[in-house]
Amino acid sequence: MYDVNEKFENLVLFMAENYNSYDTELNDAITTFEEAIETSGNQCIFTSDIMLKFMEHFLYEHNAKITAINFMVEDELLQEEIFALLNKMDKQPAFWDRLKRKLLSLSEDNCIEIQSVDFKCSDDGFLLSLMVNGLFTVTDFSYSKVADELSSLMEVLIK
Repeated sequence: MYDVNEKFENLVLFMAENYNSYDTELNDAITTFEEAIETSGNQCIFTSDIMLKFMEHFLYEHNAKITAINFMVEDELLQEEIFALLNKMDKQPAFWDRLKRKLLSLSEDNCIEIQSVDFKCSDDGFLLSLMVNGLFTVTDFSYSKVADELSSLMEVLIK
Protein backbone atom coordinates (compact mmCIF):
# COMPACT_ATOMS: atom_id res chain seq x y z
CA MET A 1 0.00 0.00 0.00
CA TYR A 2 1.23 3.49 -0.85
CA ASP A 3 1.52 5.46 2.38
CA VAL A 4 1.49 9.28 2.15
CA ASN A 5 1.30 12.20 4.48
CA GLU A 6 -2.29 13.52 4.34
CA LYS A 7 -1.22 17.15 4.00
CA PHE A 8 1.06 16.28 1.09
CA GLU A 9 -1.76 14.29 -0.52
CA ASN A 10 -4.14 17.25 -0.20
CA LEU A 11 -1.55 19.59 -1.67
CA VAL A 12 -0.80 17.35 -4.64
CA LEU A 13 -4.48 16.77 -5.36
CA PHE A 14 -5.16 20.50 -5.16
CA MET A 15 -2.28 21.17 -7.55
CA ALA A 16 -3.48 18.46 -9.93
CA GLU A 17 -6.90 20.08 -10.12
CA ASN A 18 -5.94 23.74 -10.11
CA TYR A 19 -2.46 24.10 -11.55
CA ASN A 20 -2.04 24.17 -15.31
CA SER A 21 1.59 23.40 -15.85
CA TYR A 22 3.70 23.02 -18.92
CA ASP A 23 6.40 21.48 -16.73
CA THR A 24 6.43 17.83 -17.80
CA GLU A 25 8.35 16.78 -14.70
CA LEU A 26 5.62 18.21 -12.43
CA ASN A 27 2.87 16.69 -14.57
CA ASP A 28 4.62 13.31 -14.48
CA ALA A 29 4.97 13.52 -10.69
CA ILE A 30 1.27 14.33 -10.30
CA THR A 31 0.28 11.49 -12.62
CA THR A 32 2.51 9.03 -10.76
CA PHE A 33 1.07 10.16 -7.44
CA GLU A 34 -2.53 9.79 -8.66
CA GLU A 35 -1.78 6.31 -10.02
CA ALA A 36 -0.25 5.31 -6.69
CA ILE A 37 -3.38 6.47 -4.88
CA GLU A 38 -5.58 4.53 -7.32
CA THR A 39 -3.65 1.30 -6.92
CA SER A 40 -3.42 1.57 -3.14
CA GLY A 41 -7.01 0.41 -2.68
CA ASN A 42 -8.05 3.72 -1.13
CA GLN A 43 -10.22 4.82 -3.99
CA CYS A 44 -13.72 3.94 -5.11
CA ILE A 45 -16.20 5.25 -7.66
CA PHE A 46 -19.32 7.03 -6.42
CA THR A 47 -22.48 6.60 -8.45
CA SER A 48 -24.87 9.51 -8.75
CA ASP A 49 -27.12 7.79 -6.18
CA ILE A 50 -24.27 7.76 -3.67
CA MET A 51 -23.33 11.35 -4.54
CA LEU A 52 -26.96 12.35 -3.83
CA LYS A 53 -26.80 10.64 -0.44
CA PHE A 54 -23.58 12.50 0.36
CA MET A 55 -25.18 15.75 -0.76
CA GLU A 56 -28.18 15.14 1.47
CA HIS A 57 -25.95 14.26 4.40
CA PHE A 58 -23.89 17.44 4.16
CA LEU A 59 -26.99 19.58 3.59
CA TYR A 60 -28.69 18.28 6.72
CA GLU A 61 -25.81 17.43 9.03
CA HIS A 62 -23.52 20.39 8.30
CA ASN A 63 -25.97 23.03 7.11
CA ALA A 64 -24.01 22.99 3.86
CA LYS A 65 -24.60 25.01 0.77
CA ILE A 66 -23.99 23.25 -2.55
CA THR A 67 -21.96 25.75 -4.52
CA ALA A 68 -21.46 23.72 -7.72
CA ILE A 69 -22.41 20.46 -9.39
CA ASN A 70 -20.39 19.32 -12.39
CA PHE A 71 -21.33 16.57 -14.79
CA MET A 72 -19.48 14.04 -16.93
CA VAL A 73 -20.85 15.77 -20.03
CA GLU A 74 -20.50 19.39 -21.01
CA ASP A 75 -23.93 20.91 -21.45
CA GLU A 76 -24.24 24.64 -20.91
CA LEU A 77 -28.05 24.60 -20.71
CA LEU A 78 -27.96 21.86 -18.09
CA GLN A 79 -25.36 23.76 -16.03
CA GLU A 80 -27.53 26.90 -16.18
CA GLU A 81 -30.61 24.96 -15.07
CA ILE A 82 -28.74 23.35 -12.16
CA PHE A 83 -27.18 26.69 -11.18
CA ALA A 84 -30.65 28.26 -11.12
CA LEU A 85 -31.92 25.50 -8.82
CA LEU A 86 -28.89 25.95 -6.53
CA ASN A 87 -29.64 29.67 -6.32
CA LYS A 88 -33.27 28.95 -5.46
CA MET A 89 -32.11 26.52 -2.76
CA ASP A 90 -30.22 29.40 -1.11
CA LYS A 91 -33.51 31.22 -0.59
CA GLN A 92 -35.78 28.21 -0.11
CA PRO A 93 -34.23 24.93 1.06
CA ALA A 94 -37.34 23.08 -0.16
CA PHE A 95 -35.89 23.34 -3.67
CA TRP A 96 -33.55 20.49 -2.63
CA ASP A 97 -36.35 18.07 -3.47
CA ARG A 98 -36.69 19.49 -6.99
CA LEU A 99 -32.92 19.42 -7.51
CA LYS A 100 -32.71 15.86 -6.22
CA ARG A 101 -35.47 14.69 -8.59
CA LYS A 102 -33.74 16.44 -11.50
CA LEU A 103 -30.39 14.79 -10.72
CA LEU A 104 -32.01 11.36 -10.35
CA SER A 105 -33.79 11.83 -13.67
CA LEU A 106 -30.56 12.84 -15.39
CA SER A 107 -28.82 9.74 -14.09
CA GLU A 108 -31.61 7.23 -14.67
CA ASP A 109 -33.20 8.54 -17.87
CA ASN A 110 -30.32 10.24 -19.66
CA CYS A 111 -27.26 8.48 -18.22
CA ILE A 112 -25.78 11.85 -17.23
CA GLU A 113 -23.67 11.27 -14.15
CA ILE A 114 -22.40 13.71 -11.55
CA GLN A 115 -18.65 14.32 -11.79
CA SER A 116 -18.18 16.47 -8.68
CA VAL A 117 -20.01 18.47 -6.05
CA ASP A 118 -18.67 21.47 -4.15
CA PHE A 119 -19.94 22.40 -0.69
CA LYS A 120 -19.55 25.25 1.73
CA CYS A 121 -20.32 23.90 5.20
CA SER A 122 -21.19 26.93 7.28
CA ASP A 123 -21.73 25.17 10.63
CA ASP A 124 -18.22 23.73 10.63
CA GLY A 125 -16.57 26.36 8.44
CA PHE A 126 -15.05 24.08 5.83
CA LEU A 127 -15.09 23.82 2.06
CA LEU A 128 -15.44 20.39 0.46
CA SER A 129 -15.19 19.15 -3.10
CA LEU A 130 -16.27 15.55 -3.60
CA MET A 131 -15.46 13.80 -6.88
CA VAL A 132 -16.97 10.73 -8.51
CA ASN A 133 -13.61 8.93 -8.41
CA GLY A 134 -13.71 8.96 -4.61
CA LEU A 135 -11.15 11.72 -4.20
CA PHE A 136 -12.01 14.80 -2.22
CA THR A 137 -10.46 18.05 -1.20
CA VAL A 138 -11.40 19.77 2.01
CA THR A 139 -10.19 22.64 4.14
CA ASP A 140 -7.08 21.38 5.92
CA PHE A 141 -8.35 21.62 9.50
CA SER A 142 -11.36 19.40 8.70
CA TYR A 143 -9.59 16.69 6.70
CA SER A 144 -9.57 13.95 9.36
CA LYS A 145 -13.14 14.59 10.44
CA VAL A 146 -14.52 14.62 6.88
CA ALA A 147 -12.44 11.60 5.80
CA ASP A 148 -13.77 9.59 8.76
CA GLU A 149 -17.31 10.76 8.06
CA LEU A 150 -17.14 9.82 4.37
CA SER A 151 -15.68 6.44 5.27
CA SER A 152 -18.46 5.77 7.78
CA LEU A 153 -21.12 6.84 5.30
CA MET A 154 -19.67 4.53 2.64
CA GLU A 155 -19.75 1.59 5.05
CA VAL A 156 -23.46 2.21 5.62
CA LEU A 157 -24.22 2.75 1.93
CA ILE A 158 -22.53 -0.41 0.64
CA LYS A 159 -24.19 -2.76 3.14
